[in-house]
Amino acid sequence: MKKVKPAAVLCCVLCFLLLMPLQAKKEGAGVEPAEIIKKSIEAQGGRAVLESVIDSVVTASCKFYTPQGEYLGERKVFSTSEPMKIRIEQTVLGTETIIGYDGEKTWLQQAGRTMKAPATIHDSIEAALSREDFLLRYKEKGIQAEYQGENQVEESPCHTIKFTDGDGDETLYYFDVDTFLPLKVEYDAPDETGKIIRSESINSDFRKVENMMMPFKSVFLADSEKVMETMITEIKINQGLDESLFSMPEK
Repeated sequence: MKKVKPAAVLCCVLCFLLLMPLQAKKEGAGVEPAEIIKKSIEAQGGRAVLESVIDSVVTASCKFYTPQGEYLGERKVFSTSEPMKIRIEQTVLGTETIIGYDGEKTWLQQAGRTMKAPATIHDSIEAALSREDFLLRYKEKGIQAEYQGENQVEESPCHTIKFTDGDGDETLYYFDVDTFLPLKVEYDAPDETGKIIRSESINSDFRKVENMMMPFKSVFLADSEKVMETMITEIKINQGLDESLFSMPEK
């Protein structure tokens, strides 16, 4: 299976670039990031509803973008919230791959073989999962939130908030200025090869599921290159998932 997976005019331009941080700061004066985050939580369904999610099963069709071409696939993601665990069942070109994370270790299953996942894949999954509950838990995790002014995602103006954790790792969230829904998340993290990349996920087509607003379309980029697009076909909440789903099968 192929790996599915990066001088007057000049003076005016320089002046514009130099003034950009000042303009952003002025626009952000008096804007409290905590208030935007609070409005986003409410827009997504409210803290009580979001915290009531124990597990979920998400089924989606996927399109993978690679140097060799585009490939269609199917993906089903099982996850639990506390502790965070995940199982991804993915089929591309007729080959099924399962990736599991039990809260401590990550494993792979493909072509009848089960093995411990390379550290690069493990680190990539942990980097993504660690950001899943940022909006609900950033204060208790000691993560700093800073307003970065307005930016644009696709055609939508957005409030931008930078989260910085205790290790200095930064994550940018972009919230629609009208709906306060999170349209984009951006951060630096290792990919499955161990290379540090700029990871971006752009969300759209929000629909209500179990009193929550959830994105049914997501586009994923690595270093500004599109690598995957998902279209959700079904979301199930609180299914009472068995712990064995996330445990590495015995050989």
